[in-house]
Amino acid sequence: MSSIRECGVCWTPYDPALGDPVWQIEAGTPFDALPEHWRCPKCDSPRDRFLPPSEDLEPAAGIPIDERLREAYESTVPRMRELPIFNAALRVEAVGFRDFEGGQIGMVITPWFMNLVFVPGSEASGPCGLGEARRHSLPAGACDFIGARLEGVGPIEACSLFSPMDEFPNAEAAHETARQALERLFTPPAAPEALSPAVTSRRELFARILGR
Repeated sequence: MSSIRECGVCWTPYDPALGDPVWQIEAGTPFDALPEHWRCPKCDSPRDRFLPPSEDLEPAAGIPIDERLREAYESTVPRMRELPIFNAALRVEAVGFRDFEGGQIGMVITPWFMNLVFVPGSEASGPCGLGEARRHSLPAGACDFIGARLEGVGPIEACSLFSPMDEFPNAEAAHETARQALERLFTPPAAPEALSPAVTSRRELFARILGR
């Protein structure tokens, strides 16, 4: 079994060979030797959200990417169900996937997160490395994505929008938020100043887009 662990929320890896400079964890520190208070350096999830990475499988030919993503995340529901961030009122969905930069992009909803997900295709510039960041320019503004690998899908890049999902009372509310976010992300602002370069984080970008 790999000594690398991945965050079950944002899929950021912890590689013992590299350690964690954010938490000043020295290279060569096994995951089991991390201090109890250590948390994900990207999304601040606690240690118990980290899981062994899944082995990549060949994507099933002819199956649309939204169906592959839904099946892949549904397979993780049993191991996430007992965690306190699991919202049992929600379901796994892949919403609004469309062509983008040689791949496909859309929103993935699970009972524990809502992420904007980009799946590179054969015409894309290639996936970014596991845990690496890459910025994509959308019509409404730029978003930073983190590279990951998903069983049955392969390389993906994810930009976290919500986690946990406690504020959503039901699946319909989560779906509508995802739909509205995608619509606004892919609609250029009416005026250049509507979303200025002063946007410094995806949280700020999404807050402006969703009017929060």
